[in-house]
Amino acid sequence: MVPLAICLLLMHCCLIASEHPDLYSSQYYKIPFNTLEQRLVARIQTVESDIVYQDLAALYIVYDRHDKLKSLIESKVSQETHSFYLFAKAYVHYLDGHYTQAQSNYELAYQLALEPGSVSLKQRKWVLTVALYKAINEAFLQRYTTSIRDLSELRESAASHEWPIMAAFADKLLGDVNYELKNYNAALEHYTRASAALPKATVVAQAVMNMHRAQMININGNTLQALSILDTSIETYLVYQHTTALADAYLLKSYFLTKQNKHKKALIWIENAVKLREMLAGKASLANAYTHFSGALLDNGDIARALYFGEQAVELANSRDDLALQWDANVIYAQSLYANGQYKLAYQFMSDGERALLKKARFDIVNEAARLNNDFNLKYEQLENQALKNENQVLETELLLQDQVKQRQDEMMILLILSLGALLSIVFVMYWLYIKNRRLATFDPLTKIYNRRRIFELGEREFAMSKRYDHALSVLMLDIDYFKQVNDTYGHDEGDYVLKFVAAFCQGQLRIGDYVGRIGGEEFLFLLPNTALEDSEKLAQRLCNELHAASINANLRVPNITVSIGAAQLDAQCNELSDLVNCADQALYCAKESGRNQIKVYAPHHVPKTAGSLARIS
Repeated sequence: MVPLAICLLLMHCCLIASEHPDLYSSQYYKIPFNTLEQRLVARIQTVESDIVYQDLAALYIVYDRHDKLKSLIESKVSQETHSFYLFAKAYVHYLDGHYTQAQSNYELAYQLALEPGSVSLKQRKWVLTVALYKAINEAFLQRYTTSIRDLSELRESAASHEWPIMAAFADKLLGDVNYELKNYNAALEHYTRASAALPKATVVAQAVMNMHRAQMININGNTLQALSILDTSIETYLVYQHTTALADAYLLKSYFLTKQNKHKKALIWIENAVKLREMLAGKASLANAYTHFSGALLDNGDIARALYFGEQAVELANSRDDLALQWDANVIYAQSLYANGQYKLAYQFMSDGERALLKKARFDIVNEAARLNNDFNLKYEQLENQALKNENQVLETELLLQDQVKQRQDEMMILLILSLGALLSIVFVMYWLYIKNRRLATFDPLTKIYNRRRIFELGEREFAMSKRYDHALSVLMLDIDYFKQVNDTYGHDEGDYVLKFVAAFCQGQLRIGDYVGRIGGEEFLFLLPNTALEDSEKLAQRLCNELHAASINANLRVPNITVSIGAAQLDAQCNELSDLVNCADQALYCAKESGRNQIKVYAPHHVPKTAGSLARIS
């Protein structure tokens, strides 16, 4: 006969094995990660117990350690029908951005958690835990209404059970959903309430809530306050080894610094975030980090690395379920390609990004329309049933019910019209982006005159016309004198202002049918169809003299702006546009070598036949 003490011990062990870890235990939020991990690993080495493995997996879930959680779950493939391991598997998919797969596993884990006889308080808490994670995953599947409804109910349930940490994290998740919906004030309220509800000892959880509060405060315009709050959270993460949150905080800090136009400092912080996320291996967060790192590199002029990380971001994002991430990654990569002069490829990826955005918007509108239609049908059925129950009421009551139905129908119609308006707004934005891209392909973004690509396209056209019909064609090459000294002495902002001033002045001096474009840093090319060399020389002389005079009267910090100009005319020796432009460029070179602030004319009839000789310049 088995002793009673042994029977009681066996019953106790069975009870423990049937329970699940408490993800909202305060121990996870007031003890450093490495300390907790070492304790659990030591216990596993001493006692091979499934419950200890679950505790270790729970630690990795709380700290979003995808790298550690995935390998631990893969070692427990035999537990595929266990509620906790299905939940952990779902969380791995969630961190990878595979929200459809995650939802399937969350549903299975939730059904197993609701098994008959699961009535203990800890088991109820486990059911609510699975429901919370399932609800936030709904938001990433664009089911925002369902997500907000479920999270609100779960928060109230957690508060009624006096589980403050769970209630606070439900508020935090509500803040996350409102942030996705761009309801920033509502998100800030949820994060603030979550922070206030947490016990003081849970310093790690407090740091998480404050980090998200800082993000909303920054969006509302108080970047200095946001930075102060974020720096405090970073200090906490370093002490408690919350690597994932630290990566998020570094990324946020780079955003804040970018808003202050501190692009170099921002690049340092986002690079640190990328290194951490590469170590953590969560594909969705890594794609997000690569996307914003590519943007930061582009802001700092590092186009080669921006292209590399932009391409990596697109590859990761396009294999995730997150359409917003796909849009962001493709657009940033397109901008890097455009900066590198790969306009056709840039247009392709910009289009891919816009398609992802439109697809996301379509899902959002379809889901919202379905919810509204369901609500309308439900309300209508309720009113209809009420009418059947009260068929003996007086005519006044029946008329009132009919008015209520009509009111509901009017509300539904208004909501449908608003949804259609939202869709039309998205189409308008898409068209605006298309027009913007077309303009970027034609005009220099700084000076608003033709860019190098477009001015040479026009030049090829005019060159061919002049050759065919034997019309005169002259070109001018203009270079701003000592422009590097302007940047070195007064800064690049003043240098940009000088470029815009010169471009605007030159544009104002041209006739209809003449063209000017920026082909280099401070170089401008003029196309003058039907213009003889002596007329182009007069224009060049006028530009040289009057631009200098105009700069003196303009509100410029640079005291003396002069230009050097080279002029050339189409002749029989010019077989291509590049030959004509090279002639003007040689004349410009001679003008600069001769002391600048002057014009030189390329005159082939004055020189020997040696091609390209500077003796041709007069």
